[in-house]
Amino acid sequence: SFLGASTPDWIVEALPASIFGGGFMSRCIFIYKDTTDRVIPIPVDGSADIKYNLISALKRIRERSGKVIWAQDALGFYKKWYMSYRSDLPMDKKFASYIERKPDHLIKLGILLTLEKGRELVLETDVLEEALYYLCEIEEGMPTAFSQMETSVYAQNVASIMSVLRKGPLLHHRLLKQFYRRMDSKELNRIIGTLIEAHVVDV
Repeated sequence: SFLGASTPDWIVEALPASIFGGGFMSRCIFIYKDTTDRVIPIPVDGSADIKYNLISALKRIRERSGKVIWAQDALGFYKKWYMSYRSDLPMDKKFASYIERKPDHLIKLGILLTLEKGRELVLETDVLEEALYYLCEIEEGMPTAFSQMETSVYAQNVASIMSVLRKGPLLHHRLLKQFYRRMDSKELNRIIGTLIEAHVVDV
């Protein structure tokens, strides 16, 4: 597990396009905001008590061990939610890959909340409801973040194709052979068509 901060552009530049289909992105929970109501000219150190309490809580959680079990009502709540969630999956492929793993995220976040509250290792309904609330709040910004990443991937592909074509004319199938790991023929044709309409390349 890791906690990090970045921008959609940097993620695309630093990681290969295959992260969308390889399972990495679906295992991450992206918290994205493009605006903020915080206006702080000069940040100040937080409360020493908050820092101490956070460190103490993390130490306490680290010392916990054992098997987490389901409370019966929580298991019923989860099964009912799971069946309804499966009937309304989004069309966006990149967001859908995350949604496919949402049940895993829900359970893991529920376990973390259980530990944070200092409870017995029993997954309760109220904790699952709280975890589900947090996930739904976070998901509001995810499609925007994914669309920005997709735009950046497209721009990267255009730049890569232009870099190859600047070296001289190239047959279509040879160009596709160079880039088939990054895009299919439909995507390549879309980029070529855009470049032709912009009078950047000739056919």
